[in-house]
Amino acid sequence: MTLRTRQALVRIRAVLLAGTVLALVTSSLAVSGVVRTADQISSATSRAILEVAAARDALVSADAAAIASFASGEAKLAGPGQEYENRMASASQSLARVAEFNQAGDPGAGTLQTVEGLVASYSGAMSQADAHFRQPGAELVGLADLWYASRLLHAPDNVLELLGKLQKDERSALDRQISGTRMSAGLLVLWLLPPIVLLTLLVATQVFLRQRFRRRLNLPLLGATVLGTARWRRTSPTG
Repeated sequence: MTLRTRQALVRIRAVLLAGTVLALVTSSLAVSGVVRTADQISSATSRAILEVAAARDALVSADAAAIASFASGEAKLAGPGQEYENRMASASQSLARVAEFNQAGDPGAGTLQTVEGLVASYSGAMSQADAHFRQPGAELVGLADLWYASRLLHAPDNVLELLGKLQKDERSALDRQISGTRMSAGLLVLWLLPPIVLLTLLVATQVFLRQRFRRRLNLPLLGATVLGTARWRRTSPTG
């Protein structure tokens, strides 16, 4: 082996090593970005969306249970009823989780604070309805309190509509997070270039070795080419 050939092989090895490191780094960055977004979606954003829906369902069920209790006359003995209490507790827990997992930013937090205030007003109005229903001759006042409480949930710009808005904001945050995993044209080129250059270098090295040493194929280089191609396909945003 001549000195010139030895020097060429050393340079080729250095270039292949540098290309391998660069391709590995860019692929790892691409994958880690997708993984971070997926973790955020699974641990926070999707939980926030589900908890908003759970809070809404719990409040609707609580209101229906309270109305049924008052309509049947059971409220004079048991107030709005145990089902109402259980569903209100579930709604409170869900709203607390929404605050924990909120991804809609300050607008979402502001909407949630308004909802929590209205829910507190709803609970207070329901307690007043209970107290008036227990007083002889105050049933009409109790009905007015019950009507007002139900309006706090169902009327426009009140709890249920605001929860719908909050859920929409959380879904918009989810859409932004998902779209953030898509590469722009410039980043896509930057991501594709190192693997393409590395594969080109591997093929060129095969040709060089064949010309210099009369070897048809270099098995280690061939294995590296196959593995590099497979790894690139696994980490590809479209693969």
